[in-house]
Amino acid sequence: MTNTAELERGLLSSDPEDRRHAISRLSEATRELAVRLLPRALGDDDWRVRKEAVRAAGTVVPWPALLGAVLKALEPGENVGLRNAAVEVLSGWGACAVDALTEVVDTLDADGRKLAAEALGRSAQASAVPILEAMASDPDPNVRVGAIESLTALGPVCPDAVVPVLTRHLKASDPFQQLTALDGLNALGAVLTWDLIEPLLAHPVLTRPALLAAGRNRDPRAAQLLVSALGQARGSGWEWALAALAEYIRAGEPLVGAARVCLQALDPALVDRLTEQAMTAESLELRRQALLVLGAIGSRETAEVVLDVSADDTLLGTAEEALRLSGPAAVSALVHRSVRGDERERAANLELLSRIATADAQEEVVGTICRALTEGGPELVCAALRALGVVSDASCLAAAARWLASEAPVSARKAAVSAVVSMARRHPKEATARAREARPEQQEAFFACLVIQALARPVLGGAEDDQRFLAATLSNPDRVVRRTALEALAALGHASGVDAAVFALADEEPDVRAAAVRALGRMRDADGSVAGLDRLITLASTSQDEPLVVVTIRALGDTQDRRVLDVLRPIARSGAPVAAVAAVEALGSLHEPRQVDALIDALDHVDEEVVKAALGVLGAFRLPRVAVRVGVCMDHSSWSVRRLAADLLGRIGGETTAALLRAKLSTEEEPLVREAIQRALGGPEIARIPLHPTPIPPALGSWPPR
Repeated sequence: MTNTAELERGLLSSDPEDRRHAISRLSEATRELAVRLLPRALGDDDWRVRKEAVRAAGTVVPWPALLGAVLKALEPGENVGLRNAAVEVLSGWGACAVDALTEVVDTLDADGRKLAAEALGRSAQASAVPILEAMASDPDPNVRVGAIESLTALGPVCPDAVVPVLTRHLKASDPFQQLTALDGLNALGAVLTWDLIEPLLAHPVLTRPALLAAGRNRDPRAAQLLVSALGQARGSGWEWALAALAEYIRAGEPLVGAARVCLQALDPALVDRLTEQAMTAESLELRRQALLVLGAIGSRETAEVVLDVSADDTLLGTAEEALRLSGPAAVSALVHRSVRGDERERAANLELLSRIATADAQEEVVGTICRALTEGGPELVCAALRALGVVSDASCLAAAARWLASEAPVSARKAAVSAVVSMARRHPKEATARAREARPEQQEAFFACLVIQALARPVLGGAEDDQRFLAATLSNPDRVVRRTALEALAALGHASGVDAAVFALADEEPDVRAAAVRALGRMRDADGSVAGLDRLITLASTSQDEPLVVVTIRALGDTQDRRVLDVLRPIARSGAPVAAVAAVEALGSLHEPRQVDALIDALDHVDEEVVKAALGVLGAFRLPRVAVRVGVCMDHSSWSVRRLAADLLGRIGGETTAALLRAKLSTEEEPLVREAIQRALGGPEIARIPLHPTPIPPALGSWPPR
């Protein structure tokens, strides 16, 4: 169906499918024929034809004659489907339709103007705002309301232009016009002044949306109104009032204080209803809103309710927010729960207590946490240490440091490390004083290493004193202490620490040796060069310790030094697979023009995982030589390499690449690779490629999950 007669005959067919197919070829029609066909299809009895006509209209340029033909559908008529379809088409034609509608809207009847307003609102064009603003003063009330609704629809596109227009209509004489404008402003999240909101509250039709607007208002005068509305609400009005009050409370102080004064006089029966809503309501949002209001009440009883609800993971975030609103009452309730009951519950309450603790309750909170360090089991101790990382005073340093001992449970020791680092930054003077009492061979050296690492400045006197202490600590009997000393040396980053790090390369523990390698990569000379680079290069080239070589390669990549490329290139091309993958990743992190050639070399590696790693990194370089070399991988023996190569070629693009992919598709037998090639080619191109008439069974090696 390619000529005028066939297209017109198809649209006149009694078969809806023939008509749908005919209008789908609208872009092939002459302009004169399109002007005749499109309105006819838009008014078709079958909804599928109308839908296809709307879609097809989006594929053609809306030249004036075609625009005029569609605009004519807005004139008086009985075909509702035609008018609705015309609105869809016009809204999809954007700025062209806006200009055309602006010229003809005054010639339309009230129904036509309302439809025009709808099309303008759906156009997503800021240029539609002036005409809609004018239409909002139309003599017909339905047109006015429709224009205001359409302005709301344009709000996300141009809020600065729309919000002032909607705000002006809050003073309209028509309450339904006011209601539509207020609903629109609420939908856009606009914040209105109290002077605008207060008059609206007196009108029964406007009360509910006005309450929602009051909830976003930042005026303390709204507090009494919102609390009173909650007490007086009936039926669905309760949910409106609750939502408005919760949003008001969320604005924070001083509004929470204003709301609390009113809430504390709330009828006990209403508090019970809030409690019931928070605990059992079907709506999750309703439960969250009730929790916030209970938190704002700020009593011990409501804080206990919030804590009970916090056991529900879906409400934990809101419950914590409500507990912050409760202030001292929540702290008191949590302190009580943190010293009684099941250890797991105590641990959870202790961590929650640390997050909501206020400055005036810090002494009580810290005391509760420190008691847990001596009274509880491993789970409670870990929770207490994590809590000290959030809230503590200087006296807690000794309590946390005791859990750094080698005989402490591993989980507690890890938690103590985080706590000490955090406390050292908050209390540097006290932490420094305690660190100076440590000796390298003693367990207390662990604390000193953590303080040096945390503060990254002289702790034991001068920089040389810290370096000597850390070097001496590398003989400490505890491997964790030795590793931490190396991490502290890395944090300092001074070239004088190189000898100590080299010494640690002979340590019997793998994690200590790995820490030494990372430290060498971070130490710098006065000119900023990598002090330990030569040692790292030697290690990467000669070491037989494969895990250590991998760590070394990553450290080399992190140095960003140009010299490492010549070290990494042969490893990526022919090294052990694990080391070669690390080398490829390190090459990818360099900012060196030769890195692309080194990555291309890695495509010759015998291990397919290395090849895939190299392809993954090369995907960021859209260069002709990359495309050529990736194309060679389409002949790789591994189907997974071929599939990845096809995906990369699709991203690189270009006619030469497409020709290669089409050629490979005719010979490729692995279904997943064929799928990748088709995906890379994309669109109508696929249809021109002959596929195998019968499914191809998976090739050997293609069965495992892909």
